[in-house]
Amino acid sequence: MDLDLEMLDKVVDGYVAARRAGGPKRAVEALRFAVYNSTGHRHAGEAFRKIGCLARSYAKIYRMMSHPRCGIELPLALSTVCICGASIFLASRGAADDENFILPVIMTLNGIFMVMYIVREIVRKWCEFRVLAAIYEELAEFAGREMTCA
Repeated sequence: MDLDLEMLDKVVDGYVAARRAGGPKRAVEALRFAVYNSTGHRHAGEAFRKIGCLARSYAKIYRMMSHPRCGIELPLALSTVCICGASIFLASRGAADDENFILPVIMTLNGIFMVMYIVREIVRKWCEFRVLAAIYEELAEFAGREMTCA
């Protein structure tokens, strides 16, 4: 029996969704049911081997993507900090003139809020990718154990 990669990918996605929603025990039961239901008992070992390979590759991808350097957020935050620095410089130069003072102050406040938002998004992305990498590593370990049992 030829094991379809799309079918195995759906099984892996189902495991991740069940793991996030109901915990590891429920996810393992759903995974076993999906594998044995779609491949039969004779091909379950091969399916678990391929699922383990998929999970390991997904875990590597998410570990790589969890670094803040992989994305647009860090350069955006650094450019916003540069704009804040320039607007602070302009505010200090135009302190005597009220007409030229308000715009740099508004730009500085906007930059501060943008940097806070971007840092929050970096942390949120980092946490989510780390959790997904851990779930995929857990799936790879389980698939390895299940492959020897099937």
